[in-house]
Amino acid sequence: MFSYYLTMPGNLEGYLTENLYRLLEISEESKKVNYLSYLAVGHITSNCRETLLNWVLDLSSNLNISVSTGLLACSYIDRFLSSRPNFQHSVLELVGITALSLAMKFAEGKILTPNSIYTMLDYRFSIDAIVTTELFILKELEWNLSIPSPCELIDCLIEYSFDYPCTGRIIEFCHSFAVLCYLDTETVASGNFNLAIASIVLSLDHLAYNELRTDWLLSLKESFVFDSEKLEITVKRVLSKLNLFQKQ
Repeated sequence: MFSYYLTMPGNLEGYLTENLYRLLEISEESKKVNYLSYLAVGHITSNCRETLLNWVLDLSSNLNISVSTGLLACSYIDRFLSSRPNFQHSVLELVGITALSLAMKFAEGKILTPNSIYTMLDYRFSIDAIVTTELFILKELEWNLSIPSPCELIDCLIEYSFDYPCTGRIIEFCHSFAVLCYLDTETVASGNFNLAIASIVLSLDHLAYNELRTDWLLSLKESFVFDSEKLEITVKRVLSKLNLFQKQ
C-alpha cells in the first residue's frame, strides 16, 4: 500500500492559476477548429501523418529536445497542413523539420540553422527553400507559436491535482503516453484536455497506482466534465497500439 495526497478539492477556484485556465480554454478552442480535417479532404492519410510525426519525434530525441517540444512541433504540423491539405508529399520532411526548428526556438531557445537543416535533409533542398518554408509556415500559423503542447497541459493538471512522491516518475510516463495518444487521430481530435487525462490514466495504470487512479478521476469529475466511457475506450485503443508497436 502506498500513500498519496490529493490537493484538488471540489472547488478549484483557490487552486487553479490563470495559466491552467488559459491552457484549458485554448485546448477547447483547438478542439472546435479540428486541425485534423486535412486528413479527410487532402491526400495525406492518417498513416502518412503518423509516419511524419514519428520521424519528427525521433529527430527531436536525437537532438536532445524534450518530448513536450517535439509534440509542440507536431501541433504546428497539424495546424499547417489543415490550411494546406494537398501539400506535396515530397516536401513533408522539410515541413516537419522546419516545424521542429520553430518549436525549438519558441520553447527552448535553441537554434537549428538553415545550414544544419540543409545537411540533415541530405542537401535535397536549397538554403533559400528552407528559409522560404519557415516563413511560409509562420504565415499559415499567423505567426502564433504560443500553443500549449499536450505535455504542458499534463504538467499543469498534475501540479494542481495531486502531490505524490513519485510525481516526477508519473510525469515521465505521462509524456511518453502523450506521444502515443497524439499519434492516434481519434484521441488527438478529442482535444488536448482529453488527451492529457488519458495520458495520466495510462501512466497510473502502467505504474499500478490503481487507488490513486480511481480517487484522482473521482476528484477530477467534481470540477471538469468528461466522458468516462470514452476515456476508457481511448485507454484501451492506445494500449492496443502500444502492443502492436512492441510486437514489431
